[in-house]
Amino acid sequence: MSLADLNSSWTTEEHYSHWLDENVQEEEQICREGKALCVQVRETGKQAVAWASYEDDVKIPGGFYIRQMMVEPYYKKMGLGGILLNDVVSTLRPKNIGTFLITRKTNTVAISFYEKNGFRQSSYMHDGYDVSRYVGLERSRSVAVLFAQMREYKQGNILKIVDANVKSVPIQEQNEPLVDLADVSMNPIDSKIRLMPDESSSIMGFYHAPHSDFGKVRVGLHKKLKELVSPVDNKIPPHLTGGAVDLTLIKLSTGKPLPMGKFGAIFGSNPVAQTFVTVGLTEEEQENRKLLYRSAAEVGLVNYPEEWWHYAIGDRYSSYVLGLDKSVYGDYSTP
Repeated sequence: MSLADLNSSWTTEEHYSHWLDENVQEEEQICREGKALCVQVRETGKQAVAWASYEDDVKIPGGFYIRQMMVEPYYKKMGLGGILLNDVVSTLRPKNIGTFLITRKTNTVAISFYEKNGFRQSSYMHDGYDVSRYVGLERSRSVAVLFAQMREYKQGNILKIVDANVKSVPIQEQNEPLVDLADVSMNPIDSKIRLMPDESSSIMGFYHAPHSDFGKVRVGLHKKLKELVSPVDNKIPPHLTGGAVDLTLIKLSTGKPLPMGKFGAIFGSNPVAQTFVTVGLTEEEQENRKLLYRSAAEVGLVNYPEEWWHYAIGDRYSSYVLGLDKSVYGDYSTP
């Protein structure tokens, strides 16, 4: 039973509380039997005011399934749902490949809540559910990381590339070949990234911003670039692993970049460099940044919150924030 199964005539908090208590007891028994994990939020001396149960996904290896999640009406809009959805999941299963759930299509309030927290409707479904009445939702690990970064930013915390934990991530180089992005500089990097049209239905695409380490370089220049593009004590700057790229948005109908706010911070300060900053940006620039980081996260890229344009995969930083045991891209040089 889920929140969506409540009879529409049950509208009072008394009825809701009674229903909540019964379901908590039912799920608690399932948890005692070791079939699920239950987390409750209780006010001192009272019964649970927010509650959720989870289990390892039976359909997706490495996935995490939310069985149920409920918050008493009086305690809504206090952030308890976000705690159960984000903080608890990241603590219980920090290395899950994704989080999944199923709810009724008519439960628009819940669907809106999940979508605001990075979930998207998908074909995910368990046997026995009527697909005409239920909808599956899922959120990838990289999207969950994005929302965690947003929460950390609001608390004044940004994980630095030079953080000791990042630099300690071991490297198991995969020796993947390099691709010269100059050959595709004005084309969308990957059709999968073209996810969201704007309100006028014109197609948006990505292109990489010019960067000094694209293409093949000599060892001497490579050493100088390491000093330029990232602090020396980082040892392996992300761009020189071949696993990082600078991105922005263009409008394909015109080929012109969309307003994103100032790019770069090498020559002078940039007060709007941080991804989630709002002061100093127009509403359009803020919305364009949201489009970029949400779309990039959907395909597995990790942003560095100090630079709205910087995205990576496989290097030490992205591997650390994704909770991986190792990175797969180390330093490279071309003789």
